[in-house]
Amino acid sequence: MAAAGVRVVDGVVQLHGALLRTEVDALWRALPAGPVRAIDLAGATALDTAGLALVLELAGRADPAAPVTHAPAAFADLCQAYRLAPPTA
Repeated sequence: MAAAGVRVVDGVVQLHGALLRTEVDALWRALPAGPVRAIDLAGATALDTAGLALVLELAGRADPAAPVTHAPAAFADLCQAYRLAPPTA
């Protein structure tokens, strides 16, 4: 699996690679402190509950909540399983 990473372009946080428990700690440290306009998951190759928590926490920091775009099916599946309403564009 591809290593997880973060890139920020014009306030859009692009998360890529495997957004898994083993990667989340490093991703937290790489997240921007500034405003977030959206979260793009087009490059996400895998997602577990820890990755879900990271995405939802990041989205919730924005006011209003930053939309999540290009989310993989696992994102919607986990949101549904935990009865969460994902912020979407």
